[in-house]
Amino acid sequence: MSIHLSERKQIQTVLASENGERVLIAGFLKRKRVLGKKLVFGIIQDNSEEIQAVFSVSDIGQENLETIAGLPLQSVCAVEGMIQKNAVRTKKPEMLVLAFEVLSASEPQLPIDLGPGTESAMDLRLNWRFLDLRDERQRTIMLMLSDFERFSRDFFYREGLREIHSPKIMGTASESGAEVFTVNYFDARAFLAQSPQFYKQMAIASGFDRVFEIAPAYRAEKSYTNRHLTEFVSLDVELGYIEDVEEVMAFEERWIVEVLGRLKEGWDSNVKRLFGFEISVPTLPFPRIRMEEAIEKVNRSGLNVSAGGDLPSEGEKRLGQLIAEEHHHPFVFVTHFPFSVRPFYHHKADPRTSCSYDLLWNGVEITTGAQREHNYEILKRQLAEKGMKEEPLSDYLNFFRFGCPPHGGFGLGIARFMMSLLRLENIREAVLLTRDPKRVTP
Repeated sequence: MSIHLSERKQIQTVLASENGERVLIAGFLKRKRVLGKKLVFGIIQDNSEEIQAVFSVSDIGQENLETIAGLPLQSVCAVEGMIQKNAVRTKKPEMLVLAFEVLSASEPQLPIDLGPGTESAMDLRLNWRFLDLRDERQRTIMLMLSDFERFSRDFFYREGLREIHSPKIMGTASESGAEVFTVNYFDARAFLAQSPQFYKQMAIASGFDRVFEIAPAYRAEKSYTNRHLTEFVSLDVELGYIEDVEEVMAFEERWIVEVLGRLKEGWDSNVKRLFGFEISVPTLPFPRIRMEEAIEKVNRSGLNVSAGGDLPSEGEKRLGQLIAEEHHHPFVFVTHFPFSVRPFYHHKADPRTSCSYDLLWNGVEITTGAQREHNYEILKRQLAEKGMKEEPLSDYLNFFRFGCPPHGGFGLGIARFMMSLLRLENIREAVLLTRDPKRVTP
């Protein structure tokens, strides 16, 4: 190979190069335009950006020009050339190609459509997800997800949290025990973790004041909606030595505001161009409403929902609309859920009500959080109140036998967050590869 890939630069960096600078890039041939036998314009795309490369017979010769003219789109090329600022046609930097190599040629016919104005069915796109992700819109979603995690980690570390990695194979079904995947574990039965909840609390009991985890979670739900998956990445936070659940909510809203602000700073122009709107950064504090008040408000609006202690999805959507009209805010904390509809480990505000909340974003639940019960004897009583047995949860209960700080936290699916942020119609666009009741490949 005459071209040395070790000298390759990201196209985003190259776009800022000086006029006349010689650079090397590599990426996919996204589009091309052949002008007779003397000129070919090609759009080269890498992970960061795209640039127009000008292939001229006077610079690369007739044989090489015919090669690029006949090269199928989506082939991988290394291209070396001179930067030309403010090209006459595009008014953007472009490359005058001096040399190139085909690193890998694509087959001529793609199984799905790529590019603006084209659309393939979701199932077909998921079958060929590696090609689908070459589309700028889809690639942007993944890159923003990466930044979301990075910005979140920055915030958490600055706030004194430590990152943990809890096991995903558990001897006892986590939380409620329902909707879990069972796996054969040598001669025993084990379960895939629904969440790191128990182990987050163990970390607090171990003396780690504040912890977080970003890791896979599994839900054996036969749900075929556009916002549920059987495997997803969960972001979980647990804060020790809290005074009440309000402290958890205040932490979460500050985190969301910072992350959205940084995403807006880095991605707003792309989001506006590809998705048709600007990222909005909410003001602090977020509105709060007790669950019983939320049900009353929704019912007064004409949508009758049960007073059973929780809101159905249509009730959440209506509440989001009502809060937006009243407070001009996209978020709302729904607080004080009845203990009867919450897990046994939630702290009680009173005999009937838990110190817990859901956070809705434009009427879609993205977070469940709570102050936890840290008293061993009270935990046992709440287990009995729920009709649950102690023995299967003995390891968990042991975390609280020898002292445990008061604590609370929340959990969030990052794909659900990105779905809400970018107003995606289907959560499957916000994950690298989909796992749902019908799909375990590719």
